[in-house]
Formats: sequence, structure tokens, C-alpha cells
Amino acid sequence: MADQAALERIDNLRLVGRSSDAEALIRAGLAEEPQDAQLLWRLGAVLQADMRYAEGLHAAQAAVAADPGSPDAQREYGVLLAETGDFAGAEAAAETAVDLAPFHAHTVLAYSYVLGLAKRYPEAAEIARKAVELAPHDPATHGQLGDVALMSGDRAGARRAYQEVLRLDPEHAAARKALASVDLLSARQRAALIGVVSAGRLDPNTPGLMPLVTAVLSELNWRIRAMLVLAYLPVMTIASNHDGAPSWGTRYAALAVLAVSGAVVWWHARALPRGSHTVLLAALRGDGTLKAYYAMVALGLIAYVAIAVTGRAPYVPTMWTVAILMIVFTIMSIYYNSRPPG
Repeated sequence: MADQAALERIDNLRLVGRSSDAEALIRAGLAEEPQDAQLLWRLGAVLQADMRYAEGLHAAQAAVAADPGSPDAQREYGVLLAETGDFAGAEAAAETAVDLAPFHAHTVLAYSYVLGLAKRYPEAAEIARKAVELAPHDPATHGQLGDVALMSGDRAGARRAYQEVLRLDPEHAAARKALASVDLLSARQRAALIGVVSAGRLDPNTPGLMPLVTAVLSELNWRIRAMLVLAYLPVMTIASNHDGAPSWGTRYAALAVLAVSGAVVWWHARALPRGSHTVLLAALRGDGTLKAYYAMVALGLIAYVAIAVTGRAPYVPTMWTVAILMIVFTIMSIYYNSRPPG
């Protein structure tokens, strides 16, 4: 069996997210003791964290075969069975783990996680609450309770749980990301933007972060884009009343649109922490559709600047092309945002 110092070193590496280093140490130990259950279940946990579920399941299965009475081995085996879709086997393994260690919070937590993946939300929430009772000061227990609440549609419960995580650990990036998901679903775009940026600054490798940043930026872009499209017709109506000649009425209308657009952007951006641009630019670089959306907004704003400078809003092809493209992209964003995940 691996010595305790080596196991502690592996656990510390896992805790700080250095999974590749932890895996290297585990495999080195397994080269000498291939049936070491302590090393095998830890290998399963490392592979599960890296979403290498098939490999992890093989390691956890070997850990259970080597030591069926190990709650740790049974716990990891249950989680990995659930990750690979075998919910009946996962629940059996997770129940066995809880029977072996009924007062171990993370073992109880894993049982809740398995039930959540199986979409048995009421039972998952009940088990998560038991984990919270066992370890009320552990952010992980409250995080699992929040995850189950969010999956079941209980946004208020999810918000309370994630806020408790952040009270216990203000730098918990995953909780900040999760709370931003709740804010986005609750149409609190400004809070969602601050949340995803804060999570990205704490840990840019937080799972699922970049898709959520993209979703938040798309929602903000949609609001600005819709406003620019809707404002275009009254601006052109005012311009048409002057038979295409320069007018201050046309200028004022364009300036009003620019001022409102600037106010919307300022309202969302004013509370962002310093260094937010790195997270936002990473999302833009990684999503071509998002770049196209913001290119449309930039073209629209340039068009309004031109109207404000010249006092004219002529019915020229370029202006109509901008408007039509923005309408098309707005309709596309509504369609894609309304599709169910996956």
C-alpha cells in the first residue's frame, strides 16, 4: 500500500487542480503496486475531474475489486457509473458507500450528485441537505445543494445555496459562475456579467465558464442590437420630413440613440472588476457568432455617428444593409437562445 505521505501529496495536487501531476504520481505508484485500492480510486477521481470517464470507470472498478469494503472506492465507482449513464449501478454503489461511511459528508455528497445526474431531484436535494448538516462549513455541500436546486428549476434555492458558498469562500470561482447562471436565467444581465467576469479572473479554467460568458455577452448584445434596429425607423422618419436635407432634428435623434447605447454599456460595465477585458476578449476570440454580433453593433453605431455628423439619414443601400443584417442576426440570436441545451 502507498505510504501516507505519498497519498497526502496526491490529494494536495488534486485539491489545487494539478491533475496531471497527481496522475503521474498515482501511475508511478501503481507501477509498483497495481492492485492498490487507495491509488486506484484516486486515479478514478483524477480522471473523472478531467472528464475521462471511461478510463476513470476502469480504475474505480479495479479499486472496488481490490477492496470492496472501501467507501472511497465505492463512492468513486458510483460517480463514474453515473457519468457514463449507468444510473442503476451508480445508485447501488453510492448507497453502498453511504452504508460504509454514513457520517462522511463527501460520501453523502457523492450520493446526492449521482441522484442529480439521474434527474431524481427531490431525493438528491434531501441527501444534499444531509451533507450540509454533516459539514455546514464546507462550501462543497452547499454547492451541491445549489446545483440540485438549479437543475430542478428552484432559482431562489439555488441562489441562497451559492451565496452561502461565497460567504464561506469568497474566492470560490465555480460558485460565482453558478450564481451568474441563476442571474442570467432571472434576467439579471448586469449581475450575471459581473459574476462570470469575477469567476474568470479567479479561475479562467472553471468548467463551463466560457460558454456562460458567451451567453451573457450575447444577451447584452441582443438588447443593444434590438434597440439600434428599433430606433432606426424613427430616425429615418425624422430625416424624411426634411426631404433628405441636413437637419438638427436628425442629429439630435441620432445623438439620443448613441447616448442611450452608451448609458446601457456604462451601466453594465461600471461595476466590473479591474482586468475584466481578458475574460471578455477570450470569449470573443473563441466564438465566431459572438464576434459577428458585436461587428453588427459596431456598424450600427458607426451609422448613427455618421447621421449625427451629417444631419442626414438617406435611404441608401449601405444603411439598409446594416439594418437588415442586424435584424437577421437578432432573429438568429432569438432562435439559438431559445433552443434547449445540447
